[in-house]
Amino acid sequence: MTADVERTVGKGEIYAPMKTEMVTPNLSNDSLSQNGDSSPIDGTMDYALSAYRFRRVASKTVVSFHSKDPENPFNWSKNKKRFVFAGGMATVLNSTLCSSLPSGAMPYIAKEFDITSQEQLVLPISLFLVGYVFGPIVCGPMSESYGRKTVMVIPFFFFMVFTLGCALCQNWASLLVFRLILGAAASAPLAIVGGLFADIHNDPRERGQVMAYFMAVRIV
Repeated sequence: MTADVERTVGKGEIYAPMKTEMVTPNLSNDSLSQNGDSSPIDGTMDYALSAYRFRRVASKTVVSFHSKDPENPFNWSKNKKRFVFAGGMATVLNSTLCSSLPSGAMPYIAKEFDITSQEQLVLPISLFLVGYVFGPIVCGPMSESYGRKTVMVIPFFFFMVFTLGCALCQNWASLLVFRLILGAAASAPLAIVGGLFADIHNDPRERGQVMAYFMAVRIV
């Protein structure tokens, strides 16, 4: 049976519903929930499995971390959190710089493709921003269903591919199409990284600091 998964971390909740195959474990009465109740109450059944607690509620499965569970993102080591922070900031910086990067090269681009209309010269940046609008509509919800990492890595791969396409394209139309797709791919970090930082920092002061850096890089 397919089910959505909601992950509860510490006292806060991180909702990450994802499609998964739910197999009811063959557990003894001693291994069922901490209160030892093996019978469903109001359609709810608790199972204690390894370090997690799975609770079947209707068509959803709630996964709760123990407060000292090392898999809990709030309990990750400082080095691991710094690594995630650096990676997230690098993707955001690439995304924001790429949005207006061609502006300084527009005279050379116009000469290369023989473009004289000022209306057409604004299209590489305008279409990139159009992609910025539609990308988060897809990437944001997908990051809740398939995880932050997957929805960060795949669009960033396309970001690199279409950046190369912009550099090697042979005509004006190709450049515009590549810039549109590039904008959609580049929007993923802007939609995801803020939530990613909130997922790993439960201290309000730490979270405020990393979010301040995140917002500063967004306006570079």
